Amino acid sequence: MIYVMSDIHGCGKAYHAMLRKIELCDSDHLYILGDVIDRGSDGISILEDIMHRENITMLLGNHEHMMLDAIFHPEDDMLSFRWESNGAYPTYQSFCSLAKEKQEAMLDFLSGLSLETAISCNGQTYRLVHAAPAYMFAEYNHRNWDETTFCVWYRI
Repeated sequence: MIYVMSDIHGCGKAYHAMLRKIELCDSDHLYILGDVIDRGSDGISILEDIMHRENITMLLGNHEHMMLDAIFHPEDDMLSFRWESNGAYPTYQSFCSLAKEKQEAMLDFLSGLSLETAISCNGQTYRLVHAAPAYMFAEYNHRNWDETTFCVWYRI
């Protein structure tokens, strides 16, 4: 079976309840369309769970993008402010409590997330993305965003 979910936002109880409800097994595949972190208190533990499962593919969401921006560019107060304004505190607090090697592994994982993927199901092909697919970038990018920002933020 193929499953898709998005915008978990640190809600660990709901995430684990859904995994139990769908009875996710090794032959299933779950696609998570980003925004695993922020707002709720369990974002980092959910990320750790995802990182250890071979049958889950996670795509980059705008909240993970904000986290990477804020952590990799601490000199840019605007990037930090944007993340803080969007529920970063529980994620940041949990991330800081991780050992350095776990932090680095998580940042590597997040940095390697794809913007989109295509899947086939029952003869249909579906393009999965957090916000807008990359093929729309040239036509709809009126804000001079880079492609990553467009794909994780743009709403049609």
